[in-house]
Parts: sequence; C-alpha cells; structure tokens
Amino acid sequence: MPTGVSSSVHVLFRVGVVATALWVVGSGAEEAVATHARAPGVSVRQPDRGGNRFEFEHRPGRVGELRPATYAPHFLEGAYSEIWHYVFRFPTGHTIISRLVVTNRGPGEGRGGGVAIIIGPDGKVVQQVNSRPRDRWAHALLADGVSLSVAGHTWDIRPPVHELQLRSRRGHFRISATTTTDIYRPGRLWYSAERFYDLTVLAPRLEAQGVLELPGETPIELGVGHGVAFHSQANLDDDDLALSWLQVHTFDDDIQLSLWELTAPGDRRFQRVSLSLVFEHGQLVTSGQSYGRAFGELRRDPESPHYPVPGQVIVSGREETHAFQGAITLRPRHRLELVDLINSGVVRFLVRRLMQPVAYEFAADYDLTIALRDRPRRMQGTGLASLQIIGKPPEDASW
Repeated sequence: MPTGVSSSVHVLFRVGVVATALWVVGSGAEEAVATHARAPGVSVRQPDRGGNRFEFEHRPGRVGELRPATYAPHFLEGAYSEIWHYVFRFPTGHTIISRLVVTNRGPGEGRGGGVAIIIGPDGKVVQQVNSRPRDRWAHALLADGVSLSVAGHTWDIRPPVHELQLRSRRGHFRISATTTTDIYRPGRLWYSAERFYDLTVLAPRLEAQGVLELPGETPIELGVGHGVAFHSQANLDDDDLALSWLQVHTFDDDIQLSLWELTAPGDRRFQRVSLSLVFEHGQLVTSGQSYGRAFGELRRDPESPHYPVPGQVIVSGREETHAFQGAITLRPRHRLELVDLINSGVVRFLVRRLMQPVAYEFAADYDLTIALRDRPRRMQGTGLASLQIIGKPPEDASW
C-alpha cells in the first residue's frame, strides 16, 4: 500500500457515482416530503450555493464516446491521485468492489494500488490490497480503451465492455460487464485557479456476469448483476478535498436512481456538491445537479474515532423533468479505518494524530417516490450505499 495518508483515503471507498434530483409532483408526494421534514432532528439540507461558487464547471452531460486518453493514467505532479472504481451487486447476494488508485503520496511517484472487496450474502468480507511502484505495475493506452494491471488485479476497459479480474490466495473473480447507457461527465470541480477534482462516470449502469472462487469452496456463478464505474483524478490532498463522500444506488426496479455527493471541509462551510441520475430499463433518462439531503438516526460509532454515523438518509429533489423524495435506511455491512492500509507503523501513528478517515459500506433499504413524466411511482427495495468520513464532522446532523 502507498504510505501517504491521502493514498490510503483514495484507495478504498472514495466512490464517485451520480444520482437524480427530482421533486415528486402531486399532493400525496408533497405531504410525504413534509412528513419526513417534520421528523425529530431532521432538516432537509440543500447544497450550499452561497459565497464561493462550488459546483462542477459545466452542467454534467451524457457523452456517447470519450477519448481513452481521458481515463488513462495522467501522472500529474505534486499532490496527485487518480481512481478507477467499480461496484457490482449480483443476484447471489454478493457485492464486489474493485478499485485502482494511482498516487504520488508515499514512497515514489505514480505508485499503483489495487483493492478488491467481496461482501458475501452472509456478511463475510474478503479483502485484497496490493500496491507497486510505478515501474512494477502495467498500464497501456489502446486505440479503443485502457489496460491496467497491479499484482493480481486487472482492468481491461474498452467501452462498452469492461473486463475485471482478481487472482490472489484469498480468492479469485472474473467479471465481464457491458455498459447499458452513455458515459456521464460532470467534469471538474475547482477549488482554486489550479486545484481541482475531476469526475467521469465511465459506466452509469453496467450489466455484468461473473464467477467467484473462494479457497476451499465450489466456484460460484454470480448470475446477471448490475454495477457502476467511474474515473476521477485530483491534485489536492483529501483533507482539503472533502469532509465526506456519500453515494447510493438502487438496482431492483426498471426505474433506478443513483445519488452522489461531496461535502467540503469546514473551511468551506461544509458546502455540498451533489449529482443525481435516473435510469429506466438500464438507460439514463434524466439527471440533475443538487438535491436536498438530511441525515437521521445518528449513532456514535463504538470504535475510535467514534464518528456520528447516520442510520437514515432523507432526500428530496426537483427538476423540470422529474422529482423524487423519500427515506433510505442504512444497515452497516463493512467498516474500514483507511489508516490501517498504510504499510509503515510510524506513518500510521503520525497520521492518526492528524486525522482518522473511516469508510462505511451499507445495505440501503429505500422507500422512495419518483415522478418521471409527471407520473409518481413508489419504489421499495434494497440498494447499496457508501459513506466515507475523512475528517471529524460536527456532532449533530448539520453536515
């Protein structure tokens, strides 16, 4: 693993995936929104647009094709990190996360780190992390895509086809996935004239099949699952970049929703930038920038650093073409102190004196109403959610 703190923060669970901003039409939906807003301690918070303009440089849009150089390694100088992130859910109940991070933090520049997390239907977690110096991991810019490989992790990205593989003593998987809709590119979020975070949703929705092999067990055919993939890069440290990230995905119905947000640190008054995507039959049909969000049922994490962790997320949004509102209950599935991924004990000790980033994975039980083409529709099911807390948040739900 890279030994810099920001590499650890980037290596796992920094997920950039997008969702949809809607406001449900009709008196019944409006009453439901009001009911959620009246819940004790809950105030649906809109993204802060006051003061310093804090939003992507242009309104995100769908892109039919993207030059492979856009999502090939950039190897920037200074405080640089770059991520290729995939998350899948399969009908067997398995969730698989696969990620590559390239960073200048730690010893050497352009170090590559591969991460694989397998969460079984019984909650059992298999985690494999490997990193290599720049001259010991492979990357190739191809005419039709990008090929990346670190230790036993490989990613062959040739849109619309994405091939992933893990080979390690802890487990193997092979996943073949096909994009079902256009690439979605929000572009750059500028922090200053030179510092930025850049986001591309390489595959807003993927249809995937795969095989999982765990030691001593019969190989598992995972069936036809669904997933999301994104690419991001940044040239500033994580504690300057964000206080937290939140993302939610639903996959159960023919209408689906993905939500993504970044909450800035306190020196930016916890301003938020949020994105949303709505899908119908696997196709991206509408999108939005900004939606209201509130955390509910805050519980103190019993493990250090004892962050307040929400048990519920309440959302509401409105665009000209669609609207949504509802509640998402979070059930913890995996917790990771990102500092533990740092190889050096000395560096771990020093980092913990400054910050203790923690990543949480949840099963997300949602009860949402979505109005598409002026037709409200209630959706209930279980999706995926992730929350990464980089720095100490306020004790209340104000963030």
